[in-house]
Amino acid sequence: MNKEHIVLRYLLENNQWITITHDMLFQLDLLKIKLLANQTIKQGRSVSIQQIGLVFKEEGDTGSLKALKLVYEASQVDKAVFEKLREDLRKEAKLRVLKQIQDQTLNDKQYSDVLKDLLDLEKEDKPEELDPPVSFKDWSKHIAPSQVYLDSGIEPFQGTGTDTKVGDVFNILAASGNFKTGLMTHITKYQLQQGRNVLFYSMEETAQSFNARVGQGLLGLTEYQYSKLSEAEIAQRFAVPSLEPRLCHPVFPRN
Repeated sequence: MNKEHIVLRYLLENNQWITITHDMLFQLDLLKIKLLANQTIKQGRSVSIQQIGLVFKEEGDTGSLKALKLVYEASQVDKAVFEKLREDLRKEAKLRVLKQIQDQTLNDKQYSDVLKDLLDLEKEDKPEELDPPVSFKDWSKHIAPSQVYLDSGIEPFQGTGTDTKVGDVFNILAASGNFKTGLMTHITKYQLQQGRNVLFYSMEETAQSFNARVGQGLLGLTEYQYSKLSEAEIAQRFAVPSLEPRLCHPVFPRN
């Protein structure tokens, strides 16, 4: 029993590591197990030693079943040990590939494939970490974090402590034609003035009409005055030092 068995057992019991672990870490029958695990995950299904065993049993693949038995009998290790053994196997795989590169009998295509394998082994991916379990006796977790308020620029909300907070969902409910889009435009304009990024999704108007309404509000122009400006003139107006530092990224509407 070796490192490959231990690492492969951990993968089959911790599915989030399967597809981001290099296939080249494994050889012979263990590679066949790894490839079947990859395929199962890509089909949106979970993987386990028992599930892999059922597949091999149905196929009558006794050689792979024997290899899987050794994986099942491998030592269970914690994450730290797994990561150490996984890195050891990655280094061993790179050494095997380097020996192939030194082989003078490789043709151009084989040489290109081997180089690709080496570059792939240089990548080290890890799964996204979930929030760790929290003990009820961790009293710091009983205290709510300080709320970060982002004033919306809506005058009735100012100074009331009821404005939007980071992470809030802000719903505007009104019948059609009752200034919902106008209110969202006002909020967008205000956030840009504060130097914040704004991503605006619109299903009811073009990017041109929305950008023009925000732009004329920022410059304090009427709709008619703004429509008479050329593209160069608009760019020049927003390049004024009094405006430029306060504006962050432009609005990105979507039709």
